[in-house]
Amino acid sequence: LFVPLSGTFSLEVHNLPEAVIDELSCEGALIKEAFIAYSRSEGKLYKVIILSSDFHEQAVFLNERGNILNR
Repeated sequence: LFVPLSGTFSLEVHNLPEAVIDELSCEGALIKEAFIAYSRSEGKLYKVIILSSDFHEQAVFLNERGNILNR
């Protein structure tokens, strides 16, 4: 589903696309860390470590349009 971690690079949270931030804001999540990878079929992909409203840490994978690719 996602590019292997060896092809994933750390990304400053403020550099995430607005669509990704908007989607996670709608979920009520706090962004802890972000990573970017590239896929030939999907383009830019983002792995975002979030804290849910109950402070559960979770990795969420999104494309640059803000569509969540895993749940």
